Amino acid sequence: MQRLKQNGFTLLELLVVISIIALLVGLLLPALGASRQAGRKAVCASHLHQLGVAGSLYLDTHKEQFWRYYTSLPGGRQWWFGYEPGGPGSGTNRPLDKSRSVMADYLATDTDAFNCPAFPYDDAGYYRKFNRHGASFGYNLSLGPASLAIPPRRRIDLRQSESEVFLFADGIHFDHNPVFNEGHYIIYNANPMMKSGYAHFRHGGTADVLMLDGHAASQKLQGVGFANGYEVGGGPAGNLVASDGSNRIYGFNP
Repeated sequence: MQRLKQNGFTLLELLVVISIIALLVGLLLPALGASRQAGRKAVCASHLHQLGVAGSLYLDTHKEQFWRYYTSLPGGRQWWFGYEPGGPGSGTNRPLDKSRSVMADYLATDTDAFNCPAFPYDDAGYYRKFNRHGASFGYNLSLGPASLAIPPRRRIDLRQSESEVFLFADGIHFDHNPVFNEGHYIIYNANPMMKSGYAHFRHGGTADVLMLDGHAASQKLQGVGFANGYEVGGGPAGNLVASDGSNRIYGFNP
């Protein structure tokens, strides 16, 4: 009696196929991760550019005077990235209307341009200050101080070229528990142990920085980072520096 021909795989053949698939997956995952990171960086750079255009339009409209980090208004507080009715509040999930931000009239959208998709919103240490994402880009606080004792700066008063002073950059803020919140502003900190707003080097160890003349750059952390190089969301935080290693990139005395 003739035996029927078997068309199935043997155990050895299945093991070989599984091993090949596992090897291919292992080879592809790093490439996919790198592509995802590059995609996030591209979106981040695009949003940063939109903010730069909006900032230039604002300056043209307001006689070259920069906007404050926030302004207290009847009934609430207008942050540069949104309006907080009844603000400033305390705690988490505070209401935020981004359509009433300083930049709103100069942007095509009131939602995405303030945010970088690489910011670690999913990290367990993220402190959710507002009921929606506010801004993960930091505004150069030396240009538009929150203190009423210091008037907003004027573009004409800059001490150096606009190509040497930053307007916005990837930011992160350390002042809440558990760990961090969005970096709405960036200020120079001579003591890197101080809880404050820093640049966040989250793109493979670099931070996207937008200069006043409109050009963008990627900067690596130089010197000691916040809390001796503490990392969150894939990168450390710290001060930005000028090409000569100084704090001239902030434009005025921080």
